Amino acid sequence: MPMNNEKRMHPAAILILFFTRLREFIVPLILIFVVGGTGGGFSFRWLLPAFIVFFLITSIFNWLFYKYTFNETELHIKHGVFVKKNRYIRRKRVQSFDVTAGILQRLFGLVKVKIETAGGGGEPEVEMVALEKVEAQNIKQQLLSEPGTDEEGVNSTNEEREITADEQVTGRSAPVGPEVRWHLPKSHLLLMAVTSGGVGLVFSALAALFSQFDQFIPTHVYENTIGFFLASSILFILLLIVVIAFLAWLIAIGLTLIKYGRFKVEKKGDDLIVSRGLLERRQLTLKTYRITAVRVVISPLRQPFRFASVYVESAGGGSQEEQGSTLLLPMVPFRSLEKTVQHFVTDFPIERPLTSLPRRALLRYLLRSAGPVFAVALGASLFVPYGAWSFILVPVALALGWWRYNSGGWTLDESESYVLLQSRLFQLARVSVPRHKIQDATYARTVTQKYRDLAHFSVAVLSTAAGKTFQVKDLSEDDARSIHSWYSYRPTSFNQKREDEEE
Repeated sequence: MPMNNEKRMHPAAILILFFTRLREFIVPLILIFVVGGTGGGFSFRWLLPAFIVFFLITSIFNWLFYKYTFNETELHIKHGVFVKKNRYIRRKRVQSFDVTAGILQRLFGLVKVKIETAGGGGEPEVEMVALEKVEAQNIKQQLLSEPGTDEEGVNSTNEEREITADEQVTGRSAPVGPEVRWHLPKSHLLLMAVTSGGVGLVFSALAALFSQFDQFIPTHVYENTIGFFLASSILFILLLIVVIAFLAWLIAIGLTLIKYGRFKVEKKGDDLIVSRGLLERRQLTLKTYRITAVRVVISPLRQPFRFASVYVESAGGGSQEEQGSTLLLPMVPFRSLEKTVQHFVTDFPIERPLTSLPRRALLRYLLRSAGPVFAVALGASLFVPYGAWSFILVPVALALGWWRYNSGGWTLDESESYVLLQSRLFQLARVSVPRHKIQDATYARTVTQKYRDLAHFSVAVLSTAAGKTFQVKDLSEDDARSIHSWYSYRPTSFNQKREDEEE
């Protein structure tokens, strides 16, 4: 039903905007409070209440002057206190509709809505921090539903089917219907948390926190503590590092459980609805026909358990913590990987035999991995006491180079019109891209590659930001030219391309 009356967000938006600004400026505010009263009779601490009052006033005015109205074709937003801005969001330009419910929103029974459009850039085109759930659903229905659908956005005659735990484990599945639902089992969520790669970030944060303790404890206590550590054995210090790392691991497990708990994916017609989160509940809606690539990621920690994660690239919906991608399936067993993916996105084959990299490319992979490590180890051995021990890392780097070489590969299927590219930095990544989704295909050859008949090949697709590129290094030059010729709208023979380049 068209809505023409101007509306405002819920008044709780004032409080949510206020606390959001406080959170963004928490570090400067803490510095003002801690050091503002030192260094003479003049104190800068009076700035603290001034900033708080300023944030409160701006939050009130932002809520007061933020108005919106929508109809069947567009969403119209007016905002701005001194500079009035009008923004029109056309229905056909909407790429994703993201609904989240943080702690503050849950206190008032509200949700936050983010809308991304084609060409909107890395930031959401629209962000409304406090809407009633019914109002958010109404806007979503107006902007995303197709004509002739019911209130859920799909034909009411469609039947819903849930992928059972047996199907997730064994890969057995019934014929795919227009509505499918998948949830992350608790056992898989726990394994995901235990093998989380976020422990490094948490460890760094804990180390930075401990490094600031000297500002909050008495001088004599600090000096006695430092003296105790300096007099301690290396074994005790290593034990302390292990304890901190264990605490970081436990914190990383908790954060993963909170972030990805109750993970669920639903497909309703052309809509993919991804829901997740315990404290902050997030629901993202994507159109399946706007997905440009499917990326399977296997981390070294999860590879022995034979589990993979699946991401999708699209022109909207990605998050910064996922590098502009959208996590579709966080933990899927290898044996049911492709069948589970095909329930939600078709035309993106994953499990196909790969063409391996040529043997002559191995040396380049080894040099890329071990060369910088060898140079650093050589410098350390010359200028740092016991620096020669760093040469121990050279065999590790060589093993990593061999692993990266052995993981690289590609597949091209002209009948199904798609390309698979696989590579590894530390995580194994396999990308499936249909031909009609490729924005740009490039093969490049350096001077050193020329004498070994090697080349790099890459494809670019639309993503949440400005696009994303996937590359496989050191393919056979014939293979790189063959893939490029397949993509070209005017394919030419290999010999003709070589003659054109020589000219």
